[in-house]
Amino acid sequence: MLPHLPLKRMQSARTFLRWVPVTGMAALAALASPAARADSVVVTARIAASYANLNTDGGDRQIWAGMARGNLMIAPGFNVEIKGGDDRIDLPASVGQSSNLWNYGGDFYWRDRAGDFGASIEQDRIESVHAETFSYGLFGEAFLSPGFTLRAKGGEITNDISAWYGATGIVVYPVRNFAVNVEVDYAKLQHGGGDVKDAGISAEYLPVPSIPISVKLGYDYQEFSNVSGHVDVLLAGISFYFGAEGHDGSLRTYQRTGPAAWDGAPAALFGAGL
Repeated sequence: MLPHLPLKRMQSARTFLRWVPVTGMAALAALASPAARADSVVVTARIAASYANLNTDGGDRQIWAGMARGNLMIAPGFNVEIKGGDDRIDLPASVGQSSNLWNYGGDFYWRDRAGDFGASIEQDRIESVHAETFSYGLFGEAFLSPGFTLRAKGGEITNDISAWYGATGIVVYPVRNFAVNVEVDYAKLQHGGGDVKDAGISAEYLPVPSIPISVKLGYDYQEFSNVSGHVDVLLAGISFYFGAEGHDGSLRTYQRTGPAAWDGAPAALFGAGL
């Protein structure tokens, strides 16, 4: 996937589970409580851990990963978010060296009852090959009804990857504690690197409204124009939510009032993420 790196690493680098970068983000999670509210200021957070299995022509790959996001609504509608994570990409010795993919970044966006719209930036680094990327773009969501969200985003990736990306998706809430997410991603690698096509579906469920912990399962299908065949990704994860407007305990409320999740470049360019 990385155009300047061995191709086998690129196939394995799609599984984006994130492992939690502790200190600063954990502090934001602690702040995400009713006591952290002051007038219009609202602090929310999400911490997630996940596992993904990547099936390629060269065999299976695994990635264990974690992620933490903290969001501050600094005035009615205006939000600032910071995020960070680590992905442990485990590769067979015959394929290449296992590695960590570190990432951190932030968003600035507007959100109201109709949806959200804003800008994001992110830095990614793959340790084993000393490769780095910097991405920036725009993202938006339209809350068309209590049970339906429409999504779109696009931007550019620079440094060791040069690419333009775009994505669209929907979220359907059959009930307020169950979400089905469908998305389609596309990225055009520059300098003759080909393109990346990715489509996925996932389901997230919050079983106990009084306990803000959800579980998630997903499947991803990926194609790379300079690689024969395709990649199948199976994903599983768990999320912990902190703080949400209304505190009705529903997954829909946590997702629509907590940290933005529909931001950044398609995960297929780096790993596979929840």
